[in-house]
Amino acid sequence: RVLVHSRNYPSTALPTLGLWAERLVQASTGVADITVLAPVPWVPPVLPSARLRAFRRVPRVEQRAGVAVWYPRIPVAPGYWLHALDARLHYPSIRRLAERLHREQPFDLIHAHFIYPDGVMAARLGRRWRVPVVTTEHAMWLPWLEDWPMVRRQVLAALPHIALVTGVSEAVCRQVRAVAGDLVATAVLPNVVDDEVFH
Repeated sequence: RVLVHSRNYPSTALPTLGLWAERLVQASTGVADITVLAPVPWVPPVLPSARLRAFRRVPRVEQRAGVAVWYPRIPVAPGYWLHALDARLHYPSIRRLAERLHREQPFDLIHAHFIYPDGVMAARLGRRWRVPVVTTEHAMWLPWLEDWPMVRRQVLAALPHIALVTGVSEAVCRQVRAVAGDLVATAVLPNVVDDEVFH
């Protein structure tokens, strides 16, 4: 039983967001029972923007290709205003739902896409539940973590509670090792690309 945590995942509001995360989930269903947490922004009813209102119409849960995908609402700010606080702001909503799902049927593994904020939160859950955590990194860690020292501190604190960090390329893994040193094991796990779509 795997809990996949990814803010980058398709929804009715953004149907092409994180297709690579969804493809990996679909490719894994033959060997694992997967549940997905795909947080979406909480949008107050008074906002006039049609683009933002689309997030209010995202269902709380739906079945996508036989996989239960849950869409908890999380507080977000425009752009990067509160980037360094994302993990702390999102964690209460994520933990509430994840704990309920874990009580109903315990997870054996947590797989987060991106170390921050998803991997940082997954590390906290993994520590609570005593289950291993892996992350998949789709983006370079540098200079991002140099520009955000508070985020870097959270990442470094989470790494001892993560069993494996996978990168979509050797270049990504090199940057992970440059930041993490020997705090965590790394491996290359390429993105799953549907060659019928991307021909």
